[in-house]
Amino acid sequence: MSKRDRRNRRAFNRVSLKAGDGEQVCATLTKENEPVYFIMPVDASDEDVRAEAFRLRNGRGLSGLEKSLLQFVEREQVDA
Repeated sequence: MSKRDRRNRRAFNRVSLKAGDGEQVCATLTKENEPVYFIMPVDASDEDVRAEAFRLRNGRGLSGLEKSLLQFVEREQVDA
């Protein structure tokens, strides 16, 4: 196992220890291709998880335009 893999595994384990009942560990990649782990409720919607991942990657929430574009793409995928 590489040093990077060990570091990522330790980061995941640290976060997973903080997750309580009814919570799950989620992840996203930074622009540097490094994983960031975060905790969300198990009943969180996909939209909520994506929004939190976006916030962690970009340091800000989705703009109204970005939300609209995402909703449009999701509707198109469902209809396809």
